[in-house]
Amino acid sequence: MTSDNTDRAFLAEVLAHGKTDVEVTSGPLARALGTTIVSAVPRRVRLRFALDEGHTQGAGVIHGGTLTTALDFGMAFSVLTELDEGMSAVSVNLNVNFMKAVLPQTVYVDAIAESVGRRIAFANARMTTESGILVASGTSSLVVQEFRRA
Repeated sequence: MTSDNTDRAFLAEVLAHGKTDVEVTSGPLARALGTTIVSAVPRRVRLRFALDEGHTQGAGVIHGGTLTTALDFGMAFSVLTELDEGMSAVSVNLNVNFMKAVLPQTVYVDAIAESVGRRIAFANARMTTESGILVASGTSSLVVQEFRRA
């Protein structure tokens, strides 16, 4: 039996059955961020994150590392929708721009895999509030490789 990235396998199941509004249960960090796959098609995902007071820093706003993690999930997931069983993608470069402070609330990440090659992929993402206000964006380079459990 081939080992597989649990997120990739979860996304493959979502895509195969055209599921929407699916709570991500493939990993503990996704669960801790209240992650839901709103929609997914090859190379594109829309994720929802329920960010609460537990994700804030001292000033009462959501920690930048938490927002970065949400963007990274989106970009990685967009690439994983293109990969076969036994393959994975690992972020090797992540660039994030913060436009506004984010209070505890639900945010959305729309991510696109711009290019997925045999060895490297490129993705971008935008994070918005429920009212559509852009609060952060990011780009990522990811290495495509055979999955290996760390």
